Parts: sequence; C-alpha cells; structure tokens
Amino acid sequence: MRCAKRFAIAAACVAAFTVSAQNAAAQNVPTPFARSVCIKIQPGKNAEYMKLMTDVSMPVAQVHADAGEFSARFLMRTVYPAGMDAACDYEQVTLYPGFPPDPKTTMTAATAYEKAHIALKPSEFIAQRDSISRLRRSELWRVRGSLGIPEKGNYARHNYVKVQPDDMAPWLKLEEETFKPVHQARIDFGAFKGWALVTLVMPSGSALPYNAMTVDIYKDWSSIGAPSKYQEAFQKAGKGEMSAAFTQSAKLRGAFVRTELYEVVDVVTPRSGSRTSSGQQ
Repeated sequence: MRCAKRFAIAAACVAAFTVSAQNAAAQNVPTPFARSVCIKIQPGKNAEYMKLMTDVSMPVAQVHADAGEFSARFLMRTVYPAGMDAACDYEQVTLYPGFPPDPKTTMTAATAYEKAHIALKPSEFIAQRDSISRLRRSELWRVRGSLGIPEKGNYARHNYVKVQPDDMAPWLKLEEETFKPVHQARIDFGAFKGWALVTLVMPSGSALPYNAMTVDIYKDWSSIGAPSKYQEAFQKAGKGEMSAAFTQSAKLRGAFVRTELYEVVDVVTPRSGSRTSSGQQ
C-alpha cells in the first residue's frame, strides 16, 4: 500500500511538471528549470561515495523535497563515456516548477539534517564528500518541453547540441510542434519512455561548446537498442515525411556535440502529506 501511494504521488508530480512545461510558453505561468551537477569520483571510492549518498544525501534531499523546495531529484551514474575520459562519474539533476529558489531562503542544512535524523554534522558530510569526489561543473537549464520523467533503473541519453542564435527559435518550434508529437507516438508504441527539450541558461556565452540538449529516457537497457519506431510514429502523428523533418532539424541545430548515457540510480520526490504533494508551494 505504501509503495502504491508513493507511486501515485510521484505520478502527480510528474503530471504537474509535464503540464507546466507544456503550457509555460502559452500561459503566464512559471517555466520549469533543472539544475545539473557533474561529479567526478576519486579512483576506488565509488562504493564509499554511493554509501554516503544513500545514508546522508538522499535522506536530507527528501526533507527538502517534502518542504516543497523542488519537484524531483535524480542521481544518475555515467554509463558512456566511462573511465578517465568521462567528465562526470555521476550527475545529479534537480527539477524545479519555476526558477530555483534563493538558497538563503530555503531550509538550513542543520535543520534538514535534524529532520532527516542524520548523526553527521553538515560540515562533516562535506568533508567526507570532498575527500572522495569533486564537483566538475554546475549548470542551470530551462525546460522547454517534456514527456514523462525518469524512474530508478531507467536510462537517460543526453544529446548535446549548439544552436546558432538565429536558429534557436525555429529549432525549438520544430522540436515542440513536430518532434514532440512524434515522441509521444513512440512512447505509445513502447519504443522509449520519455523525452525532454532544454536550453542552457547558466553559464552562457558563445565560447561554450553547447547551449541546448534533448533527453531520451529508456525503461531499461534492452530498450536502448530496440527499434526506434520513428517511421511508424511519424505516420501516427501525421507529421509528414520523416526524412524532411530530420533534414530540417539537422540544418537548424547542426551536428550533435556529444551524446552521453546515464543510469538513474536514485530518485527523490515529495512524500504523502508534504507541502508539494498537497498542492502547496
């Protein structure tokens, strides 16, 4: 019963997040945002890092989620690339229903640790974390559109692109009006589980290697190599010739800068009775 209730709450958060991403451009409502943090683990310290995340970080994140500070938080393990060439060994992604709140206005670390019944002091956690891991980068993304949301055990493929300023608006329009209905059809066919379209807010500037990304969500490992169902999805969605749409997309966005694959190893969403799940913000 507890699992069923938790799933229903998560589904409600997913529905609210997806609807807000769909309607933000058309209505005067907040646009969802996502903050991503790239983490590199010291050699041989992966098990120690995961234990620290499980024992301390995730319970504390649950307290913040229940306080309505964010919609969902994901910890994802890098699958490809891996090893010394990988910039990130883990990526932590936090979803917000609007622009992230000022950290000075959210619950203090000491209060969150007390509510989560963590014996460590925040300073002790930071010392342990920093002895086995390093922050490589932190980025803020604006969610332009989404379908579904990852769950533990899913895989997420990040497709980074660099779109020229004059091409950004038509590219986003093509993704939203043509490819989003096609991706919904692909979900209906069981080809994959979800999709997101995001643009980089911070950092910014022409020197950056990418400024936008699409995210493909897969239920499990075998789904990644399964048929994409694009041809069938274009027919079902009534979006014309598949080749023409892909040609136009490539023309607007250019080549992919890179693609990375992650496994979702943990998810935090608000629990029953929390401010977010009860409709409060």
